[in-house]
Amino acid sequence: MKKKLWSILKIVISISILSFLIFRIGPQNIYESLKQVNLYSLVIVPFLILGILLTTLSTKLLLNIFQKIKFWKLFKYVFLGWSFGLLTPGKIGEFSSSYYLLKNEKTPLGISTSLILLNKLIIIFLTTILALIASYLFLDQLLFLIILSFTVLSLFFIIIFFYTEFLRNLIKKYFKTSLKFAKFSETFKLVIKKNKSILFCNLIIAFSRLLAGALVTKIFFIFLGYNIPFVFLVLINAVAAIGTLFPFTLNGMGVVDSLYLFLLSKFNIPYPTIMSYNIFILIVSYTIAFLIITLYGFNKNEQ
Repeated sequence: MKKKLWSILKIVISISILSFLIFRIGPQNIYESLKQVNLYSLVIVPFLILGILLTTLSTKLLLNIFQKIKFWKLFKYVFLGWSFGLLTPGKIGEFSSSYYLLKNEKTPLGISTSLILLNKLIIIFLTTILALIASYLFLDQLLFLIILSFTVLSLFFIIIFFYTEFLRNLIKKYFKTSLKFAKFSETFKLVIKKNKSILFCNLIIAFSRLLAGALVTKIFFIFLGYNIPFVFLVLINAVAAIGTLFPFTLNGMGVVDSLYLFLLSKFNIPYPTIMSYNIFILIVSYTIAFLIITLYGFNKNEQ
């Protein structure tokens, strides 16, 4: 019951922030801006799917250490995980990929969850570094130092969590399981100590994902007549990626929009235009996720 109330509260907070931004900017202004978006903007869809393909590749590189799974089969699991992840705070639903691996491929839950978490941490590490660079460029020195101090402190606590039993016990409590997580810590430490080359490859793939995301933003605003330097879009998308982790919202909804409004406005882009981008990406992403989940449910019923 408490989990349901907490989930409802996050949805309410997300919708409240988003509604405030929309009404503050003006629904009519945003609507007029959205009318300028034509069907050619859907060319960004392949680049959104490219991000999922790259996630699949990075997951496969890690999973190959323990188990061989065909790329396209793993792609299906990752795509489903991404789709469910849009509906959960902090993209926790992405861990549903572990469920599919456990159920269909007999992958131990401790191993699959550890690898997916490790993959996510690589992305967080990269986006944090780039977000700090963005903070240095776009914010005043005092605020940058505050953010830097908070980041260092957070990193310190993360290291403590991973080198103690705290995180393992927390995940066991969340998933309400015990023995299935027996290989979680061992997997995590084994990959970090003996597979650094794979971790480096995954770091490159994570950066490629950010480039694909920045390209989506670049293409959209080019269609609307705005040519933003690509390097800044990479930094801005890194900041937005950090925003999706905000724990009191549904996948950062509202928070990410606020970050885009603040950062893209530095390039003299009107608020309604920026908000139209946010809404367009939101609609496209949730439409894709809905179609994937619906197709999965249909196929499951057919079996």
